[in-house]
Amino acid sequence: MFIRLIGRLVTPLAILALGVAVLVAAKSLGIHIPDPLGHERVDNSQPPLLKSIQELSRYHAAQGNFEVVVDIEDDVKHVPDWLSGRRAVFVGTGSVDAYVDLANLSKGAVQVSADNTAVQITLPAPQLDAGDLDLDAGHFVIDDSGWLDRLTDYWFGDADQDFQLEVMRSAEQKISDAAEKAGLRERAEENTQSMLYGFLKALGYQTVTIAFANTEPDTSAASAAAEVG
Repeated sequence: MFIRLIGRLVTPLAILALGVAVLVAAKSLGIHIPDPLGHERVDNSQPPLLKSIQELSRYHAAQGNFEVVVDIEDDVKHVPDWLSGRRAVFVGTGSVDAYVDLANLSKGAVQVSADNTAVQITLPAPQLDAGDLDLDAGHFVIDDSGWLDRLTDYWFGDADQDFQLEVMRSAEQKISDAAEKAGLRERAEENTQSMLYGFLKALGYQTVTIAFANTEPDTSAASAAAEVG
């Protein structure tokens, strides 16, 4: 039994010794023999850039604050105002946010150079939130109705309250309309670019190019950012 066990161990050891001898001889003669058990390192890591940007989610890049005066009159033809009709003058304040949605960027929106020194990002155009009326700050300067309307409100329900809501909705809409003309989208682009330049420079990128949908890429600020770094 012992002799048989020794015989089983000798054969593999002899093969291993022969292999080592061949490798030593090949090395001394300058012959390169690939190591059959050699390790090869393959980096399959995914770049974290896209996920890092998406984690910023909706970036609120600018805010406009507005004051509006709404003067609405519900006039009844051929009837004096003191008898029938309504009028309200409302002074309201509110704000509108301009934001860039970063949460749903596709992989194609982020292009990184082969040497990982340059990056180009294409962002969706900035959007505007609906006007947000500050109800605590607003007030009615005038809220008047004719005698017939007051009697109707008393007996059949407060239609004046509905009229007030209509006036306040009008104030919100006017704030939204004003935001469209106030250049908030352009300011949002500038602020988003500035934020991303700093963010991407901190990640080690030397050249940063930011483009928005339907606009030309902005490379001037990217170059300036690279020079500062």
